[in-house]
Parts: sequence; structure tokens; C-alpha cells
Amino acid sequence: MKKRYSIISLVIMFAIVTPGFCQIAEVGKLEIGELWHSDEDIPSGGWQVGYQWPGNVVRVKTTSGLNETILANGCARMGGLSCGTTNWKNRVGSVFPYAVYSVSESVIEHTGNLAGGSPIHLKIVMRREPPVVTVNGVKDVPRHPYTDIDPNLPSDAMMSIRWASKIGITFQQDYYAYAAKNGDSYMILDFHALNNGNTDNNENDAPELKDQVLTDVYFNFGIQPHIGFQGSEQNGAVWEGRTDDWVEYYGENYLDFLGSGTPLNPAGDPNADSLRVFMAWDGDNNLDSYTEHDDTGDPNRNTTNWAEPYPTLGTFLSPQYWGMGILHADTDVNDETNDLSQPVTTVWHPALKAESWTADIGYKLFFEGDGSVIGENWQRHRPSPQEMGFTEPNDPVNVCRPNPYVTIGPYEMPFNSEIHWTMLVAVNGLSPEKCEEYGKQWWEAKQGGDGITDMEKNALLATGRDSLMKVFSTATKRYFRNIENGRHPFDTPDAPPAPDLNVTAGPKSVFLSWSDVTEEPDPDTGVKDFAGYRIYRARDLNYGRYEMIWECGGNSGVPVAHSFVDTLVQRGFGYFYYVTSYDNGSQNWETPGESVESGKYLNMMQRNSPVIPFLPPENAVVELNVENLAFKVRRSNSGGSFDTVGVSHHLDIPVDDNTTVAYDIKPVYSSIPIADNHYPIYVELSLVLDDTATANLRYAYNYSGGTNKTTADFIQIVQGDAAKNEWLFDESFNVRNNFPTATRITNIFIGGAGWDYEGFADNIVIENDNGIQFSDNFNDGDFSSNPQWIEINDNPVQIPNLNKIIVVPNPYYDRAVLNNYSAEPNKIMFFNLPGQCTIRIFTVAGDLVKTIHHTNGTSEEPWNQVTESNQLVFTGVYIYHVQSKYGEKTGKFIIIRTSTQEERDLGFFR
Repeated sequence: MKKRYSIISLVIMFAIVTPGFCQIAEVGKLEIGELWHSDEDIPSGGWQVGYQWPGNVVRVKTTSGLNETILANGCARMGGLSCGTTNWKNRVGSVFPYAVYSVSESVIEHTGNLAGGSPIHLKIVMRREPPVVTVNGVKDVPRHPYTDIDPNLPSDAMMSIRWASKIGITFQQDYYAYAAKNGDSYMILDFHALNNGNTDNNENDAPELKDQVLTDVYFNFGIQPHIGFQGSEQNGAVWEGRTDDWVEYYGENYLDFLGSGTPLNPAGDPNADSLRVFMAWDGDNNLDSYTEHDDTGDPNRNTTNWAEPYPTLGTFLSPQYWGMGILHADTDVNDETNDLSQPVTTVWHPALKAESWTADIGYKLFFEGDGSVIGENWQRHRPSPQEMGFTEPNDPVNVCRPNPYVTIGPYEMPFNSEIHWTMLVAVNGLSPEKCEEYGKQWWEAKQGGDGITDMEKNALLATGRDSLMKVFSTATKRYFRNIENGRHPFDTPDAPPAPDLNVTAGPKSVFLSWSDVTEEPDPDTGVKDFAGYRIYRARDLNYGRYEMIWECGGNSGVPVAHSFVDTLVQRGFGYFYYVTSYDNGSQNWETPGESVESGKYLNMMQRNSPVIPFLPPENAVVELNVENLAFKVRRSNSGGSFDTVGVSHHLDIPVDDNTTVAYDIKPVYSSIPIADNHYPIYVELSLVLDDTATANLRYAYNYSGGTNKTTADFIQIVQGDAAKNEWLFDESFNVRNNFPTATRITNIFIGGAGWDYEGFADNIVIENDNGIQFSDNFNDGDFSSNPQWIEINDNPVQIPNLNKIIVVPNPYYDRAVLNNYSAEPNKIMFFNLPGQCTIRIFTVAGDLVKTIHHTNGTSEEPWNQVTESNQLVFTGVYIYHVQSKYGEKTGKFIIIRTSTQEERDLGFFR
């Protein structure tokens, strides 16, 4: 109960004190760069979602009849910190020759494991406020919940976890994560271990294990690998006794590489290991029931463990190479010098074989690195499974679930002493695009076509090792170079902040606008180095393939702007966007002149909120443009003036010494959303005179809407009383359609006078040469105004052509899913509907299948082929009936549903 109360207190405190706090209590998440990670308040990993790479891949898992939406690219089922010591005394004075602590029984399993602990804090700290993303007027769920903002943070985000262990050491484990591409595939893990005797969540009370000196103390970090989760889940290689991963430590002779030099200037053997990294990657599972091929990389075969949408058949689901290594370890409690001889041991071992071990075996094997306790002849560094001659990574006795561990120590820790160490964790491999390209080639070869062999496939996947090494090398050199140059060890060159993003669906287009970050200085130097923006777009899936569609600033030749209209989109499809900012490279202290771009996940739209372009029904008023108004003022026997002004201004324009025109537009709406009701524009024209005179006035204003051979009686102008004045009104209207069409405007009524006009063009100007006249003379000091309103009625007259209604695709054929809506494989669309109507779908026998109420004011409506009883429809001919106030339309469409899971497994389609 003590632990539960502490968590509740944490939530209440953050909810009150920190407005940005968003349900962070037991689990924290870092989803800022390409490497994502989740962890708990006793940090034993994020289960299947630990160390996601690439991030943001979300799928629905159907194992055991469940439909669980889950991140699919995790590389570790569990993982975390362990500690071993000798001659440890518990609270009642009992002495144990060996004591082993770990954050979970599953990290190091053996009898007597002092697992768990008491949480003290879990915080997510951001360097800047995360961008706000708004889609169609609704704010997206925040992608980056946080507890604190720290502008001096050396990374874009940090997760800080502090807890007390049963062994009497209070630990703090801080993850540093980066958004920009120059650091988005690694995290720095920083550890502090304080021997304060505390075993509960209260560090201010008397310690439970007071004044104890801990001897022969080791710390290690390990994981339970499953590289990667969606591929492992496909063949069941997730659990103990079933996994198929390989592990290897590179760095056994790292000191030979250094010689008498330093990590940045080595002076030893150039052929020795140049880094310290424990790696894990996917191997071939020969126990899989699908045994006709080598499954290294887990090529996709659309098994029932994952729901649609499916990746392309053959796509490599597990291309990741995961790695961890030591960057820093204190020499002892009184010497913070980096001990480059660490790690002292690197061990791997099958998880199941450790379950019955006593503490002394666990201590000697995992911490001291004594292979003799398990009958093997090695010390400190256990050879990799392949070096030991094993050929099957899923060997349930000798290899399966080969948990890797990196250990530092030993230390003697007097009471209240502290040890600090730093680790690097990184993941890399073939890109998603290459996984699909090469995987498809491999699959086609397996079906008897041209393509690549198992050996060629595995060689391509093995390039992921080089990619991981490159990331490790870059991060390691950056760490040591920062120390040499007096920077924070965890610093990286920074991009400008990503802007807030607003995305709105329009007629066959998408409107984007974003906040202005041009004046934001570089976090390291304080110098403004902003250069421009880039827009990226994906269709169907927000973890799909993004392409840059527009750029401004920098060397693009396009002036910096803060809005964009994307017209290269298709109605009915879902689109996702993010907008980055990039700098001019002048403040890049690592590679001067090289631009740094903000990360894509900072303002990427969430997966459940795509923006879908639409086409408005015929004759719907979509936009009312009053951005500029031109007017002309004339006075008898004198000259005149002409001006064009923005609508948001008030102007007093002197015509001559005797006449001034005052002009107001209020309020102004530059657009009227479809299906919204009453949006008036109020225009007031005032005349102020200093002398007796006669004035003639002419003004013009614009509106746009969709009209197509119909009466435009939805336009109403209500005029004020001008009976005693002499006015001449010559009105001009620009009538603009939203798409090219033959347009006819008839029966325009303004102020009781009507005109007929017919034309065929995108823009039509209707003018009245006769006007409306009132007569009287102005007297000195007279003031006259003419208030007017333009009203868009709730129900403008529409006469849509119901014969244009169609169903797409028709026929629907599930084997042609790539030609349908790939992200929504069961979707069909009704196009060219009236803005408001009811769609009923029947079988040919007349049974009602589904009733759809179309009320969104657009001309289209999706259907996912699910009946009123929530069942997927079968193959057949279906009748649809559309009913609206403009009439009715009946048609038919065909659904062909032939796919079965067996056919998917055999690769008959896609």
C-alpha cells in the first residue's frame, strides 16, 4: 500500500503544479526521435515496446483472440539494472555472503533475488514546450506528455527515474533523447547509485539500512531481446524457449586499441576493437512451422498474429541491430576519472537456465564473470554463441533468449558514497524503404520469380551492423569531444524548434499553417540561425513513407512563409503531415555550415486523426473572399480618388477639402466552412461632409461560391434607409467556382432591381449600369451611413445531379487491396452525394444491410462494409438507395471477398 499511495501523491502534485503534466505516474515514454522507449517507475523496461526503432509503427495484434493496438518495433521485452555485493546485512542483522538485487525477477532470475523497489520519482523533462497540432479545428492528443520544462537541458527530452532498492542503494537512471537526425537513433543513459541505506520511497526519514559499508559492489545492465517485436510475434519467437536472436560483444580488446592514447586519439593496435558495444540481432528460427525458407529478418507473410493493413509480402519486419555500451564509469567513490578498462565483464546467458540458481552462482557468473560456475572455461567476457559453435539461435537449451549483460565494478561503497556511470544505447539497420524493396525481391524469388536468395537477403540485413557501428562511433566521439571542448558531454548541435501546426481539409486540397519560429535563437549560442521550413506528407498511414512536398527559405528560392495549400491530394484518402524547421548551419559547432533540421515526430499528426480532402456538393457555398475591396468616390465638378484596402481596416479618405469617406468592414470571415450555418459580413459605408454638395458613390465587393446553372437567390443584401439622400450604386460581383465548370447566374436581386446574366467562365463579373438612385442634397455637417449585410443562408438552394453518384471501387475486390484504400482495406466510398442525405444498402433479396446518415455537408461518404449488426459483409451484389430533398437515386455495386488466411500465407496476392 505504501507504493500505491506514493504514486497517487505524485499524480496529484504534478496535476496541480505543472499545467503541462499529462498522466505520467507509473510509465514514462520518450517518443521524440527515431528511437522510442517506455519505462516504468521501477525501470525494468517497457515490455514489448522497449527500444522501438524505427518509432511510430503501430499495429493491431490479434494473438489469443485479442485486438491490442501496440507499438510493433520493440527490440527488448524487458531490461534494466542489477547490483551485486558481498557480506550484505539486512534490517534484522542477518548477513548474506552474496546478495543480488535487480529491478525485476526477469532481469536476473535466481533464488534469493532482491527484486523490485520503491519509486521516488518519474519525470519527463522537455527543453521546449512541445508543438501543438490541430487538425480540422481539433487539437491532437499531445504526443509528448511532460512534467517539467528545462531550457538548459542538453538534449530535447529526458526521462528521469529515481527509486530505492531493497539492498539499500537509491538509484537514479536518466535517459537523454534527441529529435534531430544527427542523434535520433541513440539515447544516453546516465546512472547514479547512492548508498544511503534507504529502501522505501521516503529519502527524508531515517534510513532502513544505516551505516552499512557495501563491499565488492558491481552494477550491470541487461535486456531480454526480441529483435524486433512484430517479426518475433509473427513466428512466436517472443517468449523464453522460442526466441531466435544472436548476441555478440565487440570490445574485448578495446584497451589494446587505445594503447597509451585516448578515445579520440588512440595509439594502440588499429586492428583491435575500436568501440565497446554489446549487440543483438535477429537470426533464423528453424522451429517455425513455416520452415521452407530462412526467416532471418522475419520477412512478412501476413500471419494471423497481426491484423490488416499488412506490409508488402516479404518486407523485413526485424532488420534492427540493437547495441549498448559503456561511455563512462567512475574509478571509485572518491575518483570520478573515467575508468576506460570498464566494463569488467560482458556475459550473455539463456534466461530459463538462471531460474533455479542461488545468489552465489548469479553473483559469480554475471558480476565476476567466472565461467567455471557453469562448467565453461572463460573469464570476464563470455564468447558469443556463434564463437562457441552454436548454429541455431532458437536452441532452447544453450542459446534461446540470450540475455546480454554489461557489468562495471567492483567498488567499495561506504555509507552515503556514490558511483556514477554513463551508457549508450542505439538501434539501427536497413531503412523501412529498403526492407520493403529487398523483401519483395526475396519473396518473389520464393514464389518462383526473379529476386534475391537467402544468402543475399542475409548479407543485406547484415549491413545493419555497420549502421549500428556508425551511430555508436558518432555518439562516442561526440561524447568525448564535448568533454575535451568543455561542453556538456551529452550535447548535440541543435535545430530550430518545430512550429505549432494547423491542418484543415478543404475542397480537393489541404490547408496548412504554422507558427513563426524565425526569431528563436540557437540553444547553445543564443544566436539566431533560422533558415526555413519543410513540409512532409504521407498517405494512408502516419507511419508510412513521408516525402518532402514543399520547402521555403534557405536555398529553396521560395520566401519564408507560414502557410501552404496542398492541392496534389485525392479526395477520400487520409493524409498525414509534419512541418520541420531548419537552420543555416552557422551555429553548428560540430560540422560548421551543415544545416540541422528539427525532428519529424515533434509535430507529426497522430495516427487516428488524418486529414481527408473532400469535394463539396454542387452549388454549396464554400468560401467567401473579401480580402480586398475597391471603391471609387466621385463628387460633382471635381476630381476623385481610388483606393484598394484590406478588409480589416478603418479608413477616413478625404476626397477633397469638403468631403471625407469613412469605411469599415466588420466582422470579416475569409472563409465559410461547408455545412456551417449563418456567417454574416457586415459592411458599413459612411459619408461625412463639411459643405453642401451632391455626391455620387460607387463601390464593389467580392464573394465566391459554387453555382452551376441555378438561381442565386441565397444572396441577400439588406439596405438601410437612404430616402433623403442621392446615391448611385453600381455593384460588381465576382462569382468564382471551386472547380472549372460552365456557370450560369440568373435572377440576381439587389435592392429590388434585378439583372440576368449568363456566361461560361471561371470568373464572371455582373454589373448594373442603371443602379439604384435616391436624391437629395447634403447639407453642411450631415452624416450619412448605409449599413449592409451579406448573408449566407442556412440552406442555400441546391439542385445537385443525383445521376452523378458513384461507388468507388466498384467492383470491390479484396485481392486488389493496393488499388483500394491500403490503410483501410475494407473501405468503399460514395461520391457526388448531396450535402445532406440518407444512404441505405440492401442485398438483392431486399434485406437492409446498413443505413448511413450523410450529414457532414461534403459530397462523399465512406463505408467499411460492416453491417448494422457489426459483421463484415460477404461476396455479393448490393443495392444502394440515396434519399435527399432533391430526389432519390438507386444503384448497385459488387463486393468480391475471396481472401482467406491460408491464401495470404501462400502469397497469392499482394
